[in-house]
Amino acid sequence: WIFNKPQCIDVSVDDGDLVTYADIANKIKIGTDLLLIRTGFEIYRSTPSYWQKNSGLSPDLAKGLRSNHSSIRALGVDVISITSRLHRNEGRKAHREFLGDNYQSDPIILIEDMSLSKYENKISKIIILPLMIAGADGAPCTIIAH
Repeated sequence: WIFNKPQCIDVSVDDGDLVTYADIANKIKIGTDLLLIRTGFEIYRSTPSYWQKNSGLSPDLAKGLRSNHSSIRALGVDVISITSRLHRNEGRKAHREFLGDNYQSDPIILIEDMSLSKYENKISKIIILPLMIAGADGAPCTIIAH
């Protein structure tokens, strides 16, 4: 997957917070095709907090992006999953909203567990190369930025 207008947005979160559309709506640039949400939570990657208390994404974020930013084809986060362990039901709903209920609409591809601490908004192109695994609903990716 090739993205020519990536954008990274910083969002302050506490343990288990869900990022909503209102948290980022006025920060998204027109034409963004890959939205990266940097919470800073990756600093906990080597601790249990990273998977026990991670922030996540709300279903309304997916709805807002679909309704108002049709150029966004993928979204990446610096947390282990878009589902906060502290809000599992909301996480399931968010996954369905991003990926399209029963795949009837184009999905917003999700890239979880990214390292975004050194990302700069000077990057003009990102290429994402997933390892294609038959029958899998997720895969490790190599990401190249230019």
